[in-house]
Amino acid sequence: MDETLSLTADIMPDNAADKTITWTSSDTSVADVSQSGVVTPKVITPDDESKHKTAVITAAGGNGISASCTVTVFNPYVYKKYAEEYAKHRLPREGAHPRRGGLVR
Repeated sequence: MDETLSLTADIMPDNAADKTITWTSSDTSVADVSQSGVVTPKVITPDDESKHKTAVITAAGGNGISASCTVTVFNPYVYKKYAEEYAKHRLPREGAHPRRGGLVR
């Protein structure tokens, strides 16, 4: 995966003595976050049957105040499999209906 997401956090007021922000991920097997707030999803393997996984990304200030957001990483292999199954079983726009022997219009 080569997609990333950049998150930002601001310390208020502008003249705060400690403007340190520490970024953390609740599940680094799902997504990593750099100390500049760049979130990088981890690759979900083809044998993983879950549709998606989530991690909570937290920005914590030096004063103990924090904010969080949930990042969802979707499994492209599962969605590709569903799309292929749908394409195999979908009905034609017009023609014989496979179960009823009628026409689909």
